[in-house]
Amino acid sequence: MKKLIWIVGLLLILVLVFVTYYSVQKNAITVGVIIPLSGSVADLGLQSKNGFDLAINEGIEFEFIFEDSVGDKTAAINAYNKLVSADNAKIIICQLGGVCDALADIAKDNDVILLGLTSNDDFAVKGKNIFNVRASGYGIGKRLAEYLIKENYNSVAVLYNEEPTHAAIFKGFKNYFEEKGGKVVYSGLHKSDEKEFKTELLKANNEKPEGFVLFSRYGNLINIIKQKEELGINLPIFSNTGVESKEFIDSLGPLANGIIFSSASFDYDLDSDKVKYFISLHEKMFGTDIIPFYTANAYEVVDLLNYLKSKGCNTTKEIISCLENFGGYESVLGKISFDSDGGVIRNYLIYQIQDGAFVKLE
Repeated sequence: MKKLIWIVGLLLILVLVFVTYYSVQKNAITVGVIIPLSGSVADLGLQSKNGFDLAINEGIEFEFIFEDSVGDKTAAINAYNKLVSADNAKIIICQLGGVCDALADIAKDNDVILLGLTSNDDFAVKGKNIFNVRASGYGIGKRLAEYLIKENYNSVAVLYNEEPTHAAIFKGFKNYFEEKGGKVVYSGLHKSDEKEFKTELLKANNEKPEGFVLFSRYGNLINIIKQKEELGINLPIFSNTGVESKEFIDSLGPLANGIIFSSASFDYDLDSDKVKYFISLHEKMFGTDIIPFYTANAYEVVDLLNYLKSKGCNTTKEIISCLENFGGYESVLGKISFDSDGGVIRNYLIYQIQDGAFVKLE
């Protein structure tokens, strides 16, 4: 009889735990994530998905629903409408400058929070419910220009992607570089689906630059660098966050060595328990301690939402207010805050690829 009572009691406890858990999940804010999980830029989306998975596996009080944008604006808009109307998502996270830009034009007219994994500086200004949680493209470009001026470079050729993110990086670079006496002797624009760059490289090389600056996506960068080598152009390469992954190094092999880039990179030197824990977590799940910025950034966003919730920011209106009055927060990528337009403020670092590793220069 006592055994029966004990079993019934245990079952009642399990039922109560299940009901409590279900109630929390039922009342949890739904977060829709629109990232490229297939298509030509799936590498970026999958790196971000790794970061989301790491954070979600740690335990969260939000319900996450993922949609594949395929890197396409129309697909992203369809996913957004589905998440908001059918899934009742109150927060949407988007990735890629063009995609986020298109979604911002819709989100500015409603009360759904839009968080952009983009470096497009024009993104967050479109509405008070829109925040850029990645980086400032202008800031990334300016940081690289500061480094080149300090290292006494006087002339460079720039090849950059037409996406808003890379256009912003180019603008920040060019403005500062030329303001300080440097000269962009050639600038060439390309699309994400382009694969042939030899003609552009030859035109740029004819202008006698001291180095090549490349602002583009992962796949474009690999093609440009390989074709530059095939043409026998022996000039240093400077770039942006797109080079920061193990896959990039594996794809280029020795050609990756020496590339210098500016980024809101994962800083392995940060003396933080949170950073040390994240490194061990990443290595345990993915078998490497090389952490792409996109992975750390996605983890950071989920961690930020958890942090805001712990501060009593539970509704979308409260979350917007908390972000507008955000005093700063120590994330796995260092301290972040937001400007008056909703753009993230963070430090930008200079790294070089040396023998298959990312070495911080400054």
